[in-house]
Amino acid sequence: MKIFAAMSLAALVPLSGCFIDFTEAIPCREDAQCPTGFACDTINQQCVASQDPLEAPEPEPAPEGNPAPNNDPGLDAGGDPDIGPVEDVDEGPVADVDEGEGDGPCPPGMAHVDDTPGVEPFCLDRFEASRSNASATSQGSGAGRATSRGNVLPWTNLDPAAATAACAAADKRLCTPQEWTAGCGGPEGRNYPYHPTQYVVGMCNTTGSLQPTGSRPDCVFADYQTFDMSGNVIEIVDAGQGGLALLGGSFGNTSAVQLTCKGPVINTAAITQIGFRCCKSLP
Repeated sequence: MKIFAAMSLAALVPLSGCFIDFTEAIPCREDAQCPTGFACDTINQQCVASQDPLEAPEPEPAPEGNPAPNNDPGLDAGGDPDIGPVEDVDEGPVADVDEGEGDGPCPPGMAHVDDTPGVEPFCLDRFEASRSNASATSQGSGAGRATSRGNVLPWTNLDPAAATAACAAADKRLCTPQEWTAGCGGPEGRNYPYHPTQYVVGMCNTTGSLQPTGSRPDCVFADYQTFDMSGNVIEIVDAGQGGLALLGGSFGNTSAVQLTCKGPVINTAAITQIGFRCCKSLP
């Protein structure tokens, strides 16, 4: 399989969390033991999303003429975007965040992360990065600056250099693994943005199709209102000394371990599943 341009396996920094024993699902015997919007699968004795099958579905095949989402591991700095299948999302609940305001000293669309030991206070995009002309049905076009907005398709089909440039154009930068993990799981170091230890099937987007940012409002770390840090697109982070890595899992992942706040680092993925979000240092 191909690996990021200008990036080697030696440059990828594994995170300590990849050795944690993750719980696959919340156990149950009746619906009352499950979170809102979930029901108990009494056969397998685990909570599942009410609207989803008992287990995450296999990724949908790409339309004729496009590669399937998991069969294009290379990265491309340019060319026409090929985002693969895009799920037809209705106009139901979308993350309720005021995009016109930032949090504390942070710019619009960013959360102020200031309570994680060992991590200097910084600003983090609440949403996966998107182009300024993106919409709920289009990723938009062109290069330019990255934005942090809800209910738009995230920016994929780009290499680390392009992601770095898009953040820089917005007076931001790529996040470090430590910052990204803090924004996903907070100072307590939770394994999933929505729960300290337990993986819930269907809580975040693992449908096999890209969805607009914030389409699953429960897929959030509530303290910072950071959305889609598990699933939807796997995100590029800057591991330092020229090293880059991918964290958070994508719409094509179904493994609980791949979808955690803590790793493991994934060094290959289909380009259609790779995105990013930006961070900003504070004075």
